[in-house]
Amino acid sequence: VDGTKRYWLEKLFYIGWSYVGVMLFLAGGLSRFWHLIPITLGLCMLQNYLADQD
Repeated sequence: VDGTKRYWLEKLFYIGWSYVGVMLFLAGGLSRFWHLIPITLGLCMLQNYLADQD
């Protein structure tokens, strides 16, 4: 992964976890926001991908 692509993937990673955190703690949890489950799984896969690229 080149530097620019890694930079944007890391930005996406941090923005994604920030969104999940805000929705869980400030907006009512998973019962109202079921889409957080696939987003969280995708973020875990992105984290593993970025860790493998080091």
